[in-house]
Amino acid sequence: MKRIFISLIAITLIALTGCSSGGGPSNSYDGAVAETTMAMASDEMYAIDTGVGTDLPDAAESEKMIIRNADISIQTLNLDETYSKLTAKLYELGGSIHTENTEKNDFSAYANAVFNLPPQNLDAFLAYAEECGKVTHKSISSEDITSQYIDTEIRLENKRKNLEKMYEYLDEAYNSEDVLNIQREIDQITADIESYQGQLNYWSRSVAESKVNIEIRQLQDPDEIEIEDVEFSTLSAENMGKIMSNGIKKCADVILTLLQWLIIIIVTLLPLIGVAAVVIAIVFLRRKLLDKKHPERVEARKLAKERINKARNYQPNSTNGADSGYKKPPQ
Repeated sequence: MKRIFISLIAITLIALTGCSSGGGPSNSYDGAVAETTMAMASDEMYAIDTGVGTDLPDAAESEKMIIRNADISIQTLNLDETYSKLTAKLYELGGSIHTENTEKNDFSAYANAVFNLPPQNLDAFLAYAEECGKVTHKSISSEDITSQYIDTEIRLENKRKNLEKMYEYLDEAYNSEDVLNIQREIDQITADIESYQGQLNYWSRSVAESKVNIEIRQLQDPDEIEIEDVEFSTLSAENMGKIMSNGIKKCADVILTLLQWLIIIIVTLLPLIGVAAVVIAIVFLRRKLLDKKHPERVEARKLAKERINKARNYQPNSTNGADSGYKKPPQ
């Protein structure tokens, strides 16, 4: 109903456009747009008449298009053997390996792969995979895209018809504005055609080839696990002597390394030490020269030292009351 309503609106607008332009000659581009709109409206009506978007066509008229894919996870005790069996069966059924990845370590090993094979052989491959190990997960997806495929085919055909019409209108255009407008429509229709064709190609490949995401994980056999006996023993005199000798050697190496680094640091700082020694020597010599020129400086320093020594050695005598203001500190 929605498409019929849109088509009626388009036809009504075209009729009104024709009535309003009846008083003079019509522009070629206006006629092109009008005829293109009519073609689109007729295409919509054609899609409705063929049943696209409503009910699927009968099986006798079109072949069902179904995309079938599967996921399966398997646990096994021998990863290499199981994977070899599955790939051999895959090639036997006309399939191929899309991607594969295998990793192994001390505790486990696993492989992830994507297999491509004909849809009619998908069930046979999955049945064989169940015989190669313990299946922990399996899922099969099936999607019927018949309706979408037919609808896209019809839209693609209509777009091609519209493109042919637009090229005819392009040949009849009289001015640059009409040419630009028509060319813009052609570019848009061409992009739509490429999009529809790409979608059809993708669906065709998906229908013609099923994908199987398979994961194989190897488990360690519990029967093959051996528990080693734990033994405790004391060190022999020879081993004890070796351990002590190695300890002494390591300590000597540490001390020697520290001495080496100390020498390196001293040698590195020699320029700074030399500069500091020169500065100290200059200060000392300058002081000596000043003392010779000004003897009173020497006397002043001596008096200052004596006052400092007296202050340090001062002990007040509280017995004769000479220093009545002195108080003995609390014990």
